[in-house]
Amino acid sequence: MDATPHLKLLLPGGRHRVTPITAEPFTIGRRRDNHLVLSDRDISRVQAIVSKEGDGFVIEDQQSLFGTAVNGEPVVRRTLRNRDVISFGRERAIEMVFLHEDPMSQILDRVDQTPARETSREELRNLRILLEISKGMNSFTSLTDLLELALDAVVDLTSAERGFLMLRDAEGKLQMHAARNMAGERIRPENLRISMSIVHDVMSGGRPLFLADALQSSDLRERTSIAELKLRSIACLPIRIPAAHMLTRPPRRASRPDERTPRSSVSQDVIGVIYTDSSQATRPVVDVTRELVESIAIHSAISIENFLLRQEELEHRLIEREMDKLREIDRLKSDFVSHVSHELRTPLTAIKGSLDNMLDGLTGELADKQVRYLQRMKSNTDHLVRLINDLLDLSRIEAGQIALNARPLSLASLIHEICESLRPLAAAKQITLAAESAELTVIADQVRLTQVLLNLTGNALKFTPSGGNVSIRAEAAGDQVRIAVTDNGVGLDPREQARIFERFYQIKATDGGPTMGTGLGLSITKSLVELHGGGIAVESALGMGSTFTVSLPIAGPPKSPARPAEEPPPPPRGTPAASAWGSHRSTQG
Repeated sequence: MDATPHLKLLLPGGRHRVTPITAEPFTIGRRRDNHLVLSDRDISRVQAIVSKEGDGFVIEDQQSLFGTAVNGEPVVRRTLRNRDVISFGRERAIEMVFLHEDPMSQILDRVDQTPARETSREELRNLRILLEISKGMNSFTSLTDLLELALDAVVDLTSAERGFLMLRDAEGKLQMHAARNMAGERIRPENLRISMSIVHDVMSGGRPLFLADALQSSDLRERTSIAELKLRSIACLPIRIPAAHMLTRPPRRASRPDERTPRSSVSQDVIGVIYTDSSQATRPVVDVTRELVESIAIHSAISIENFLLRQEELEHRLIEREMDKLREIDRLKSDFVSHVSHELRTPLTAIKGSLDNMLDGLTGELADKQVRYLQRMKSNTDHLVRLINDLLDLSRIEAGQIALNARPLSLASLIHEICESLRPLAAAKQITLAAESAELTVIADQVRLTQVLLNLTGNALKFTPSGGNVSIRAEAAGDQVRIAVTDNGVGLDPREQARIFERFYQIKATDGGPTMGTGLGLSITKSLVELHGGGIAVESALGMGSTFTVSLPIAGPPKSPARPAEEPPPPPRGTPAASAWGSHRSTQG
């Protein structure tokens, strides 16, 4: 059957009649001048019209008495697909199948067009052999077993003395996967030249080669490999993937980007070869056997592809299963951390409050030694409270339970407050803490942005030695605001910079001492910045200090929430306008 679409009318007794759609438009009906005449009384004079539309075909009902249905569904106009069932009549009893580029119909046509002849016992035997080989290939769970079966079948059917099977690797190079009766030294890559000239011809041309006696070929008998090994009979078959239009997915391997000239489509389709030879001349391979071994090579290509696809699917399922387990473990861990943190925070808050009361003298006068012990206890309690708060923040972030109360914020005011709160810590280490910011406004949650900047500035002070410098600088950069926290402290190793924002990753002390912090601060900081729609980056060098830069969407210049700038309120009666506005600016400033 050619590319012309056909209508297969289903008749009683399992018979059918096929009519090609050759006219444009193609009419169906009871009237005798239709292209397809249906004499049933339920059929209208002109029942329906089939016409070409683009690359496809459509059927249109012509206001028939009982209508037209496609796949059991009444239609007025419908695009047809291959194997759609069109039905007419009161009971939809008149049925026909639309066939367009139908693979099975094409196969049956080719079989029917083959000259009729008696099937020999050898042909029937070969068909049974092919069937059993196909069953075996589909049942193997080992690629090696599959390839060895394909090779053994060709070796036996061509009466060869030896053979091998080679497949392309990921780089397109041929690799030996199965061999029979090949001397060990000949299998090594450096010695594969013995038959590679023929293999190359078959790989590039994509056509099988059958030689009953290589010495009878003037082109082949002069080749080094043929002469050295005294080869006579040779069979070499490409293991070729079906043409691209027969596949439902792209080829497994595309051309490498570094290839100067693209391979031909034939070369890309050929994934390997089955090669056999013998030092004795044999009778020419008969057509029946030749068709069989070529079919085995085709089945081998399909079976290899299917095997590799099954392996990929299995690996994907195993990975998904492991990922599900890890996700469940991570969820349980988060639940556990959240529960334990909540349970610990209450007693720690009570302990911290009692310590503060004792240090404030509410329980009586304390000796110096008692004060030192209580201050040490308070310091460790504060550390535990910070750790628990970090764990709770982390669990809320992972669960998506952090809600931002975003509103316009003045960066200059916020940075000034942060510097003032950390100035005692900087003074204790004799570190100069400076701030610089233009009048910029961002849309952010004040509590969370304060947490971000306190963490970054606190880290800078922690890792900067006495006498150092720490600065916070904010500036506009296009539609973003960049807040940079810079220090001239110990700096970060490049390997640490890659992991600095990981959960529980702790920076190693440069003096060999214990690691500092819980390893959660920067991870939480990064998550909070991303929740604001921003990003964070680090630039650092050992011994040269670090700069952490937070980028946030800009909100434009700050505006007074009391009244719009474009419509200022009138000044109070009896008060000059300048003094009124001057009073307003001083209040805001």
